[in-house]
Amino acid sequence: MDISTLRVRLFCRLLQRELIDQVCDKPSYRLVISALDSRGFDTSKISASTWNDWWHGRRKPNITMRATINAVTNNIASKWLEPCLVNNRLACHLSSLELGLSETNSTRQEAQTILQTIHNDWFVNRNGIVTTHNTKSRGITTLGQLSEPRISFDKGEETELSQPVSQSIISCYDTLNTSSIALFLLRMGVTNCKCEQGLDEVIAVDLASVACAGACILMSDYRYIKNMGKTGRLIMDLFDFWFADEGITNETGWILSTSLETVLINESELGRLMNLRDSYRSLMADTGISVLEINKQAKKIRVGVKL
Repeated sequence: MDISTLRVRLFCRLLQRELIDQVCDKPSYRLVISALDSRGFDTSKISASTWNDWWHGRRKPNITMRATINAVTNNIASKWLEPCLVNNRLACHLSSLELGLSETNSTRQEAQTILQTIHNDWFVNRNGIVTTHNTKSRGITTLGQLSEPRISFDKGEETELSQPVSQSIISCYDTLNTSSIALFLLRMGVTNCKCEQGLDEVIAVDLASVACAGACILMSDYRYIKNMGKTGRLIMDLFDFWFADEGITNETGWILSTSLETVLINESELGRLMNLRDSYRSLMADTGISVLEINKQAKKIRVGVKL
């Protein structure tokens, strides 16, 4: 799979953020070069035009450059420029968005692998204890103190969430059915029982990845829609809701609520689903990728079969 424009842009922004410890919406070439120079990097290898091209996704670093950048950072080039599903949820999501770029026979298999990966990252036992692969990180508060552990996008050892979930959520998860992760995450997201910091964002990113991967599988063969039944319809409705243009947010929300009345119990849950989508959009905007760009990329997946 080729490196997408979004992936290169995200890599460049996160590299700049790591080097100068600032969130910037514009390329800061001089500060970046100064930071790289302090780490022993041969700054003659990156010109201002090269950095600007990376920032806008017009070019991508070659293999040699990626290795050099990895050597002076925490392998940031490998993390974001090489498709990887197992180390970071946001990196996995990039791979799900890229499914629409490929027309090879392996695309459906890639989508199935993404779905399986996310399914494997979550588990709930009969007592309602949810376990997820996660690395809990601590931030620094404005008072200079360590904040409470926060659910992060980096995957690590299995972590138990502190609050059990209800039987209705337990029943959504099927260890033998990877597509069950769609309803499980949806119910987790709209149920007002979350107490871990960062959990909403993690659920939102995984839910977006499931929508992309599931839609890709369904679009590859109409028979998959029939085989998945209600779950297939759920995934397609979720995909259309998640990647709807901003101007038709409310209309799309009400259509989703009507068609999935057995999933979304009331307007409050619809509101929470919209909040999840907003948190996802805000997260992606923080990395320099707009809603319009995300939707344009995602909608390349939804071609072929007409429902």
